[in-house]
Amino acid sequence: MIYKHFEPKYLEALREGIGRRHPGAKIVLNGMIQGTDLERYLGGQEQARIYKAVYVDIEQSEEQFTKCLSKSTRQNLRTAKNRMLKQNVNYSYRVFRGKLDGRTNCVNSKYAYFSPVFRACYDFILECIHDEKGRVERLDFTSGDEDYKYRLNGKECLLCCYTLAL
Repeated sequence: MIYKHFEPKYLEALREGIGRRHPGAKIVLNGMIQGTDLERYLGGQEQARIYKAVYVDIEQSEEQFTKCLSKSTRQNLRTAKNRMLKQNVNYSYRVFRGKLDGRTNCVNSKYAYFSPVFRACYDFILECIHDEKGRVERLDFTSGDEDYKYRLNGKECLLCCYTLAL
């Protein structure tokens, strides 16, 4: 969830509403970027589990995004595409419930030679750039600091997980 503004009254209304129906329940707020208004509010009251994650800011154009990539990364992306074309291999990916769907061949290890996850992430970023309807501003690669995330212009941030008692 991306949030730019936060008002405590909304969180408190949520807590109260759920707490009435489910006494003793807990709400887990996971993946909040450290330093946002909501995280600062909760940080003053609750204990957080903090972990490293990587994100990519989605540029306004494909040209801007490509300029952010190193020469080596651009070459690796071309090589992966050329290998697939040369050997007549296609890959598929889809995003399901906000995550890369593991049932596609893009995450099958026998295709590793073709770097399909790297290509899929790159192609998905390009899709986000070209999407006229729902402008995505940031792609969250979630936790973990794998190399391919940084090669696609990824930046580190700290995410917080809060468990709120009702």
